[in-house]
Amino acid sequence: MAIVRCFGKPSLFITFTCNPKWDEIMRELFPHQTPNDRPDLVCRVFRQKLKCLKKDLLYYHVLGKVIAYIDVIEFQKRGLPHCHMCLILDKSHRLPTADTYDDVVCSEIPNKITEPKLFQIISNFNTHGQCGITFPNSPCMIDGKCSKKYPKSFVDTSSIDKYGYPLYRRRNDGVTFQKKLNGFIFNNRWIIPYNKHLSKKYNAHINVEICSSVQSIKYLYKYCYKGHDRTTASVSINNVDETSQFIDARYISAIESLWRTLDFEMQDHSPAVYRLDLHLPNQHIILFQSNTDINNILTKNPGTKLTEWFKINQLDTDARHYIYADFVRYYVWKPLSKQWLKRKRGGNKVIGRIRTVSPKEGEVFYLRLLLNYVTGPTCFEDLHSFNGIISNTFKDACIRRGLLSDDAEWNHCLEEGLSFKMPYQLRQLFSVILLHCEPRDPLGLWNSFKFYLCEDFSKKISPEPDNQSRITLSPKISRYATSIKF
Repeated sequence: MAIVRCFGKPSLFITFTCNPKWDEIMRELFPHQTPNDRPDLVCRVFRQKLKCLKKDLLYYHVLGKVIAYIDVIEFQKRGLPHCHMCLILDKSHRLPTADTYDDVVCSEIPNKITEPKLFQIISNFNTHGQCGITFPNSPCMIDGKCSKKYPKSFVDTSSIDKYGYPLYRRRNDGVTFQKKLNGFIFNNRWIIPYNKHLSKKYNAHINVEICSSVQSIKYLYKYCYKGHDRTTASVSINNVDETSQFIDARYISAIESLWRTLDFEMQDHSPAVYRLDLHLPNQHIILFQSNTDINNILTKNPGTKLTEWFKINQLDTDARHYIYADFVRYYVWKPLSKQWLKRKRGGNKVIGRIRTVSPKEGEVFYLRLLLNYVTGPTCFEDLHSFNGIISNTFKDACIRRGLLSDDAEWNHCLEEGLSFKMPYQLRQLFSVILLHCEPRDPLGLWNSFKFYLCEDFSKKISPEPDNQSRITLSPKISRYATSIKF
């Protein structure tokens, strides 16, 4: 999310899935072997294909000039690897309106006569499986409805729905095809969005989606980093069904185990995100061996990124022009010598990030607030001082600097949370602010963020957002705060 705060919302979301019938895999199999028998081969071929795809996207800019990206490797239950990618395009290459979506994404069946190869690829890899009333046992069915909202509606032009998600062009042109396996007839309503060039070149499932609204960002990143598939398994001992004994288990396929054994990367992103230390005076973490003399450790007292930042501000006047988070663009941290040195190159390929702190953590929260505004302090005492007056706490220092004179900081705190916190986490944060931070206008704070506090409900049920969020917040407010008037 630090990348999003620096470069803006993602422009494209891409899913690339391995095709076990690629020629590079099939021609290397021994007689009577299948791709399932050679997980090492599947891993190596997919990795090379993924490298080629990233080269097309990041260096040849086939979908536009990419200025930042993230990608994550995952594995299906049947074992096939796939990659989720979020791309942030340069402003000059972004798709500003729905009218331009059709230049990159297609959601219609290709012409079988003029594009036979593409037709074969899309019909094999980019169709959603049968679901709906006639297929209630389909994996995507939840409470009698398709969780992916298939089949889609026919639309003549691409547009954006009220939740900020794109609606791609799916014309009712009468084009259909039938799969031999079960005879189901597919039309444009069942096609998964794709890019013609990428699908034709890589002969695999490549889903290309456009990120049209900032509201969808955190859901995309949550999807990318949702973690591995897990299952609940019961344990039976001596023919006795121990129903109360369960284990939360992870399923690891042969391909995933080979991928990890070969030490292939599980995720990648650019630019690099540099996490900066944050701690109160003399409360930083020190790592040492169990047999080390504690007196030697206390004597050496190795510096942290924060304390060494104070030191270089004392020695280098140029360093005093930057706040803590921007400092990494101009200086590089040397972990062995525990010191900052001036950068010679690469400052545009790194982003500084101070870890997120809850307001209920007290002084650490106010220290983080000061570090986001004050440039060039040479010690913790400089953060306490303002206009010749030394405050006893970081909170008092924030008040003297006018950072807490109104509810602006709590607005900023919630706005920062919007980029990466889910709605239930925002509700918890809002409750913490009511309890610990004493906002001057809690009702105004509520009115500013009530849509985002109940955003998850708006997709499931549709009462008035104001009323629904009150219901959800009531237990939190009764737990954390004494009273609040709506």
